[in-house]
Amino acid sequence: MNMLHERLAFRYACAFLNVFIDQISADEAKKIYTMYTSLEQNRTLVFFLELPMIKPEEKINLINTLFKKSTLAEPLKRLVSLLIKQKRGLLLVPCLKYIWWLFQQRTNTLFFDMVSSHPLSFQEQQQVKNFLEHISKKKVLYDFKQNKLLIAGIRLQSDQLLWEYSINKLLQSVRQEFQK
Repeated sequence: MNMLHERLAFRYACAFLNVFIDQISADEAKKIYTMYTSLEQNRTLVFFLELPMIKPEEKINLINTLFKKSTLAEPLKRLVSLLIKQKRGLLLVPCLKYIWWLFQQRTNTLFFDMVSSHPLSFQEQQQVKNFLEHISKKKVLYDFKQNKLLIAGIRLQSDQLLWEYSINKLLQSVRQEFQK
């Protein structure tokens, strides 16, 4: 993807959010991010959107089927239909990426994956969330997961920030020092 396409995708994302930001909840923004990562990993659908021998109506029907269960379906359908009609289906993936980034920026929000080696109570999760809000100066939303591979500790990761304190990280640091 060249810079011109990236810039164009950014403009579509800005326009989309100018119209629909009030209709997008944090959960729906997370779904947009999930959709973006899925399409980023599976480029077949995006390739399908670019094939000129397939009618635009068939492409739009496929997208309608994909978005059937989404509460954000109508605005996204309109965006995809517009991209397809303008023969810019290739911009769908970067548009979703920029919608995700701009949503976080405009709502002053960061989404984190909070991963701990052991279960955390709701109160402990709130303390970690407060810590993240303090250091980032933004509203923090998170998904909690447990991963025993951390051994003991916690890992907090967003698109912009990574904070980790765990035995696994300390072991990696020691391993790197010995390899030097």
